[in-house]
Amino acid sequence: MPSQAQSSVTGTKIIITKLIGYEKDGRLSIEWSTDGSIETNYREVQSTMDGKKFSTFALVLGADPGKSGKEYGFQG
Repeated sequence: MPSQAQSSVTGTKIIITKLIGYEKDGRLSIEWSTDGSIETNYREVQSTMDGKKFSTFALVLGADPGKSGKEYGFQG
C-alpha cells in the first residue's frame, strides 16, 4: 500500500524515514519515523479505499516518549 504524508501547510512534505505496519493478536500497529524537519504536536492517521478520499481514524499526540528522535506509533 503506498503511503503519503503532508503537513497542513500547503506544499510542505513530511519525510518519512521508516514505516512499519503489522497485525498482532487482532490489533493493527503502525510505527513510523520522520526526519524531524517539520515540527508538530500531533499526527493524523488516515485510511482510504479508493486512493482519493481519505478519512482520519486516529490522532497521535506527539512522538513516542519511549523512543529516541521523531518516532511515532499507533495501535488499534
